[in-house]
Amino acid sequence: MAPSCAGLLFSSAARRSIYSLRNAVVTAFFDTRTLSSSAHSKPPPSPELTPAQVRRIGERTKAQLDDHLRLKTQVPESSLDPTAPPGPVDTDLIRRKRLLYRSKQRGWLEVDLLLGSWAAENVMSLSVPELDEYEKILNMETIDIFNLVNGALAPPPALKGSKILSRLQEYANSSPFGNASTRTYEAVKDRTGLI
Repeated sequence: MAPSCAGLLFSSAARRSIYSLRNAVVTAFFDTRTLSSSAHSKPPPSPELTPAQVRRIGERTKAQLDDHLRLKTQVPESSLDPTAPPGPVDTDLIRRKRLLYRSKQRGWLEVDLLLGSWAAENVMSLSVPELDEYEKILNMETIDIFNLVNGALAPPPALKGSKILSRLQEYANSSPFGNASTRTYEAVKDRTGLI
């Protein structure tokens, strides 16, 4: 059996160090919303990586995260609504559609259903501060969102007192998908446009 490419590039200890650093960077980002260069100056110790390698990993992770979170407004003409009047693209609408997509495509069926159906009913009517709160939730790992919404995980400091989180928790408690029938599941998928 051929070894994986990742196995050729890094040992398992190095991969653990990279994942540890990634988690530290994401935590720092989530807590502050802006990463300074000081967030990368004291990474977790790693016996197999040099400080320069760790710094490059941190910089690359930050760049990837920044690119992922940046709202892209350059849209190919083929993706635009042909019935819409010509002119600049509505960045608010792009953001709302992006949040809808990210809600429906989490990778876990339970979270796809929960966030996707909630977002289909609510995202278009949320205020900008509410969208910011909801986006903080979407920026979390899927398993953390699941545990946060079902109450198994305490909210991080950035989400303490979040009205959007409370609304999500109420929604999850009022319509538990785990007890729904197959027909209910199909109806929710059809109604909310889930694939």
